[in-house]
Order: sequence, then C-alpha cells, then structure tokens
Amino acid sequence: MQTQGQNHLRQIFTAFIFIAYISLFAGCNGPAADAETTEQQAANQRSGIKYDPPAGKVLVFAGQDNESVGGNDRFKDGYVDNIGVPAGYTHYIGFNVGNVDGPMAGLNVESDWQAGPMCLKYYLDSPTLKQSIVHMSIAMVDTEADVAAGNYDTQIAEIVSFLQTYSDRPFLVRIGYEFDGDWNHYDSTAYKQAFRRVVDHLRAAKVKNFATVFASSSCAVPYELWEAYYPGDDYVDWLGYSYWESFEGAKPGVQFARDLKKPVFMAEIAPRGHFLGKDDGEVVWNDWYVSLFKHIDEHADIVKAISYINANWDAQGMWHGQNWGDTRLEINTHIKEQWLKRMALPQFVNATDDPFKVIGFQKIAN
Repeated sequence: MQTQGQNHLRQIFTAFIFIAYISLFAGCNGPAADAETTEQQAANQRSGIKYDPPAGKVLVFAGQDNESVGGNDRFKDGYVDNIGVPAGYTHYIGFNVGNVDGPMAGLNVESDWQAGPMCLKYYLDSPTLKQSIVHMSIAMVDTEADVAAGNYDTQIAEIVSFLQTYSDRPFLVRIGYEFDGDWNHYDSTAYKQAFRRVVDHLRAAKVKNFATVFASSSCAVPYELWEAYYPGDDYVDWLGYSYWESFEGAKPGVQFARDLKKPVFMAEIAPRGHFLGKDDGEVVWNDWYVSLFKHIDEHADIVKAISYINANWDAQGMWHGQNWGDTRLEINTHIKEQWLKRMALPQFVNATDDPFKVIGFQKIAN
C-alpha cells in the first residue's frame, strides 16, 4: 500500500516523462520543420511545378511596354499607376539580328521597336515593383538558328548575368514566344535547339530564380504543332498562349497542357480591335471580357496566370492602322470598374496578395 507522499512523487515523475515525450516529439516536427519552409516545400504544397500557384489562384500581369505598364521612374501613367500593382509585369527583349556581340535589346538599355519603350531594368530598379514577378519574353525572330549554333552566347550571357543580379526576383522566361506565328517563321528544329541552349546556359551558371514558358499565339494552334516545337519536359515548366478574340472552338493548346499536366500562362491578352476610349464599355465588356473570364473559369485547373496588354496600340508605329486598337483599361470608366471588381476576387493574385509567397518563391543567392 502506497503512502500519500509516494503517490505525489509518482504523479510528478509521470508528468516529467510526459513533458519529456512531448518535447522530443516537438523537436522532431517543430523548429526543424519551421526551418524547412523552402521554395521546394512550398512547391510541393502546390503542384510541384516551379512557381505554379495553388489551385484556384490566377497570377495577374500587365504589359507590354514601359509606358503601358508604368510604375517606374521614367514612365508613370500606365496600368500600375491607374489600375494598381499586379502580381507581375510582362516585358520583351530580343537577340539583335546581325549583331551577335551587341547588347541584348530591351534588357539593360532602352530599345524602341516602334512598339513602345522597352527597358527591363527600369522595372527592376523601381521601388513600386520590388515584389513583382518578372515575365521576360525573349524574341528570336531570324536568329533562332544562330542562337542554336552558339553565335549569340554573348547575349545569352547577358541574360544570365541579369537574372543573377536580380536573384531576389522570380522570372517566368518565355523563350521564342508565339512559336507558331507566321510573323516569326521559326524553324522547329532550330527553335527547339535555341530554347534548350538558353536554358542550358542558365543552368550551367546555377541560376535558380526562373521557370520557363513555351507559348503559342493561340489555344487553337493544332496539337501537332505543339508537339513539333516542344523542347521537352526537361526544359519546359509552363505552357502559354495568347488570347485576342472571344473563342468558342476547339482548344488543342488546352488539351496539350492537360496531357502534360503543365500550368498555363495566358501570356498576352487584350480585346483586339476595340478602342476603349470610344467604345461602349458595357457592350465591350459583355462582348470580350465576359468571354475571357469564362475561358479562365472553364479551365481553372490549368490556367494559372494572365497578362493584360494595357496599351494604346494604334499610337505605336508597329501596330498603327492594323486594327489593334486602344486597350487601356483606365480610359473606359465602366470597363475599369468591372475589371477592378474582378481583380478584388480571391481568385486573382495581385501585389497586395504577396505573390512571392503564393508561388513559393524565396530569395536565392545565385
């Protein structure tokens, strides 16, 4: 028979063992787990594909030139200034035809292709866009064979250095965008080799703050063309396509993405042919924007990012007179209001939603 004192000692010993057990268990799953909040762990909580946001989330980007986007020291009257800061921005750079040793056009120095001012560095140096994802689109028109052959390695090295310099930002790199376009006239074999060469150089330099995008001009591009130009699973993280008109037909690009289990970036979207400063906002909204969001919702399992081109196309030499229109949201009160209502939905990720956290990005020292 135990005394009251013995019972008390037994209770204390039992409590000590219980606390020790709990501490040991917490040690296995507490601080170590907290320290393990890495980019890869965040990716595993999503799809495992780099920078793919969780199910039901869509990253919002704006493009496509410095003036149209705004939010930088030189240009302050674009989407960022009139609509708000999106999750990211779209920008274009290109290999210089016939100038293999010159600087990469649109990267560190301002270039003008008669499609608005282009200098990616303006955005990267803007305090307003410090938490923005960079959508870097690389043109290879009339250069894909030379890129594949290594003749543009100096300019690829400039791209590598740029991503290393800004290792605190995530990049979605769309190489040879709109691969199917007649205006690009890419050779499929050279295109694939060039795409891989750019990626191989980034990997060789141990650049980690990027994911790749392989993109067409439309979700209606035939399936066999997607296959013909596809650089391979080892080189492609995301698939993409542009979206200009309301589209109800077959969507081979959507099927290709589902078959490969890749997220989709609607990398260029705008209501082509509309002049929002003149058009009836309600009519245009119902005619094009409703169809756009219907497309996004119908394919919510794969559509994970969109980039709206907020440009006065007709004022730019490259597009003037070609019925591209003026698609700046801020010049049509009804459309702006409706767009902002959509952007306020939890589905759409903008700067206020901490896009780096949403895509699982952590700053990496390259």
